[in-house]
Amino acid sequence: MVSYPIDPSVPWAYNTSFPPLEYAVRHFAKRNGCTDPTHLSFRNGTDGNSTVCRTWVGCDANVTFCLSDAGHTWFGDFFSAEYSHGLCEFENGGPPNDASCYPTRDSPPPIYNTYSVNESAQTLAFFKRIQGT
Repeated sequence: MVSYPIDPSVPWAYNTSFPPLEYAVRHFAKRNGCTDPTHLSFRNGTDGNSTVCRTWVGCDANVTFCLSDAGHTWFGDFFSAEYSHGLCEFENGGPPNDASCYPTRDSPPPIYNTYSVNESAQTLAFFKRIQGT
């Protein structure tokens, strides 16, 4: 991860760059001894509100990655309009970059979530599976 200031006069105005997702996924696959290619392990939703997961087989541990049509939220939970607006402002860097967060008659506010997967249910199922191992 690399962060650098966008505007030195604004202490919180940083742009952060992360390695590509594919790099991180390949790292975990290699670290866990995966040799076989991935297979589609989960798909749900519609265009613009979907989740797709791919899983490696033949690994020492489960290596799965999922991509969802959502912002920085806990997937599957319902949020109020106020929360969605605040999240939009945060993800767009606040004023003056948050004009898209203010709905107009022709453009509703963006929804930063997907209902194609319920993260709470998936997390609880994961811990139930590994309980006692």
